[in-house]
Amino acid sequence: MKKNIKIFAFIFVRGGSIRLKNKNILSFNNKPLFMNSVDQAKKILNINKIFVSSDSKKIETICRNKKYVEFIKRPKKLATSTSKEILAWKHALKFVEKKYGNFDYFLSLPATNPLRKLSDIKKFIKKCENRNKNKIFISISKLKKNILENIVFKSEEKIVSFKKKFFQRSIKKNLFTINGSIYLSKKENIEKIKKNIFDLNVIGIETNPNNSIDIDDINDFKIAKSLLSRWSI
Repeated sequence: MKKNIKIFAFIFVRGGSIRLKNKNILSFNNKPLFMNSVDQAKKILNINKIFVSSDSKKIETICRNKKYVEFIKRPKKLATSTSKEILAWKHALKFVEKKYGNFDYFLSLPATNPLRKLSDIKKFIKKCENRNKNKIFISISKLKKNILENIVFKSEEKIVSFKKKFFQRSIKKNLFTINGSIYLSKKENIEKIKKNIFDLNVIGIETNPNNSIDIDDINDFKIAKSLLSRWSI
C-alpha cells in the first residue's frame, strides 16, 4: 500500500438480535464477540483508525474503555432488523469525515465473523492498490456443493427439478457465496452506492469457509466455538 494512504476500519454492531439474543456481546475467545473484529483491525499496521457503529449503550461502554477504538452512535432507525446496512455505512462516513477529516479506504470487518485471518485482511489491502475505480472488494467462499441443482418447484405435493443445461461442469466450479467477512473499497465508492454493493463493480476474493463463518444463530455460534481451538490468526 502506498505511503500516506489512510485506511479506516469499521465494525457495525446492532444492539438487538432476533435469532441469538445479545449476540454481539456474547463471550467469544474471552471477549465480547464484536471485540474480536476490533482487535483484529488493531493488529494491522496499515489501518489508521478503528470505529464501532452501534445503537447499544452496552457496546458504547465497552468501546469507551478502549483507547484504540472510536465509537459512533448509530440512530435506532438504522439499527433495526430490516435496516439496510449501507445506510449505516453512509452514516458512519459522514460522522468520521466531519470529526476526523478525509480518508482514503473504507474497510468493514463484520462483528459476526470472528475467525477471519489477518492474512486475508492484508491480502485485501494489497489487492485493492491501483485497482479501485468504482470497485468494492468482498470476501467469497466456494460452495461445497452445487445447491442450485437441489432447487425444485413445488405444486401441491409434486416437485419438479430445476436442473438445466446451465449447470455445466465448468460453471459448477465457479459457484461461490458471499461470506460477508471483509469489505474494502475507496471511500468515495461507498458514497456512490444507492441500493446495494452491486451498484459498484464487485470483486470477489476467496477466503477459506472455515475462517469465514457468519454467526447468525446458536448453531453457528457453537460451530465457530468448536473451530476456535484449531484457529490461529
